[in-house]
Amino acid sequence: MSVIGLIWRLSGAVVFGLGLLWLGTSFWAGDVCAGGVVTRDDLPFNYAEDRLLIYYDPATKRETVIFEPAIRFQGEAFAWVMPFPGDIQLAAAGPQIFLRLSEYLAPTIIETKPRWKLTFWAWEWLKPKPVVKPKGLPKPQPGQVVVARRVVEAGIETFPRATKEEFIRAIQKAVARDLEEVPFDPTKPPKPEKPVQLTEAFLAWAKPHLEQKATWVIVTARTDAPDISLGYDEQASVQPFVVSFTTDRPVVPLVCPPPPPDGNRPQHRNFKVFIVSNERKEVHADGAVLFDPAAVPFADRVPAADWAKRILAPTQPEFQPAGDTFLTVYFHTERTQRVFQTNPVIVPATTQATVRPPANVVVQEQPVIIPGEALLLMLGGGLLYWRQRQRERQ
Repeated sequence: MSVIGLIWRLSGAVVFGLGLLWLGTSFWAGDVCAGGVVTRDDLPFNYAEDRLLIYYDPATKRETVIFEPAIRFQGEAFAWVMPFPGDIQLAAAGPQIFLRLSEYLAPTIIETKPRWKLTFWAWEWLKPKPVVKPKGLPKPQPGQVVVARRVVEAGIETFPRATKEEFIRAIQKAVARDLEEVPFDPTKPPKPEKPVQLTEAFLAWAKPHLEQKATWVIVTARTDAPDISLGYDEQASVQPFVVSFTTDRPVVPLVCPPPPPDGNRPQHRNFKVFIVSNERKEVHADGAVLFDPAAVPFADRVPAADWAKRILAPTQPEFQPAGDTFLTVYFHTERTQRVFQTNPVIVPATTQATVRPPANVVVQEQPVIIPGEALLLMLGGGLLYWRQRQRERQ
């Protein structure tokens, strides 16, 4: 064999090897509620979602409730108000409590699926990128898109056995503007904050609780400024907090006044109620079952170890079950918001059927890029090698 023929054969093998190396490198790189709400300036609102985790200890007749209320409105401040019987205890809840609970009930399983794609790197660098002009984007209408607004400041206070005057003064303080929010004009005297005008429906709802010397919990929330021009349905939620109180029988704290009428806002209201007890439970309101049995996606026993390690706050658990407990969960949506004058009661369920939701299976496509340049090198190297062998046989 001549020296030139050897070099020609080796060149084909080298080119083929370079293409194979590029291809292999590419494969390796690809492996990778509830309570009443008062808004500032009496802006309209609607109840959006009530998340409650309820634990009742029959030995001490102590009920612990973790709240995470959310409302729909386009203001900048609101007060969430709830009456409780007798003295209560407040505590902070883990900010991820309901996320951890949802992950426990229906864990997410991620499955990867390879997706083969032929790509020429030179074309990827040179091809023009699509440009969408902002004015060409569709504008969402109210109710189509829900924007979760950030709560920049929040506070919580209790008012035991408050009178009507103390109650109104506390709400006034909750939604009043700070001095920094009021424009200062040295040429004019400062304007006092406009008093909160509570509606007759709200005062009628609060009246029996004031007469019974209830303890009021008032949560203050101030949010980012809304952008009304977007036409979004904006929603704000309060960070979870814990309320503990004594009661003869377990209840779902849902007493609330009606929201002000507003035809521009969705009327549906979501309930996510998690009940921790010694057996499966039902919720009755006014002598009837409140939640339809079809709204129960989970009803089963949860070991005490799972509560401590997988659900409750790791450092300061919101409550400590004495042992294994039964968890009944209701995910319910009301199209027309009802008014609860009394708290629905929790009673033993007529059936003890076990219900478990399926796991959330998410299939993710994992792109496997086949570089076109590598294939061309392999094809060219193989062709050169084949032609050289043909010449040698002649």
